Amino acid sequence: MSLDIIKHKLLDSLKKEFNTDENKELLKEEILKPLIHNILDQIYPYFMWSCLFFMFMFVFIMIILFLNIRVFLFT
Repeated sequence: MSLDIIKHKLLDSLKKEFNTDENKELLKEEILKPLIHNILDQIYPYFMWSCLFFMFMFVFIMIILFLNIRVFLFT
C-alpha cells in the first residue's frame, strides 16, 4: 500500500466520523462556540471605539454643515 492510499482512507474515515450528528454537536459546542466567544471578547473594544469614532465624525459633519448653511443664509 502506498502512502497516498493510506492517507486517502484515513481522511475519508475522519470525514465520515466528523459528519455524524453527535460529533458535529460536540465540535460546535466545545470548540467553535468558545473560540468565537473569545474572539468577540477581544474584538469588542475595537468595534466599540470604531463606532464611537464614526458617530463623532457624523456629529461634527452635521455641525459643520449646519454652520455653513447658517453662514450662507444670514450673510
